Amino acid sequence: MQKSLAETLQIECGGNVLYGVSYRQDDLKSQPTIILSHGLGETYRDVAEYARLLANNGFVSIVFDFSGRSNRSKSSVSVTRMSIFSEKNDLLTVIRFAQSLNYVNNNRLFLFGESQGGAVSAIATDEIFQQIAGLVLFYPAFVIPAGPLV
Repeated sequence: MQKSLAETLQIECGGNVLYGVSYRQDDLKSQPTIILSHGLGETYRDVAEYARLLANNGFVSIVFDFSGRSNRSKSSVSVTRMSIFSEKNDLLTVIRFAQSLNYVNNNRLFLFGESQGGAVSAIATDEIFQQIAGLVLFYPAFVIPAGPLV
């Protein structure tokens, strides 16, 4: 099995910087791509193992830190300025960035999200569904948009 390459990404997003990593095999061009979104209080590192596994199996995979998602985040912006809607904008920015990469097949672009990242991925997909080939959700936090449960 070929080992994946890791490339650090710094993505401009409304005056802030989103930190990410792209994993892919060296000899592949225009491959199906999966953008992975982590859960609340997490960082890209929490989904990076999935990304490496996918890259080792022929996908381009991109992980990133939402702005303000975690105190451990490498992306800019305070955690108190984050919402699912600011995260949707972050994800849409990452999608546009990914679509500009020559090794990304824009007709085979998938989103993967866990917990709050799953809810954000679903909201973003609803907005640009014609650009997304598929959606993988791990325990999506769909209750978040509904507000408090009390």
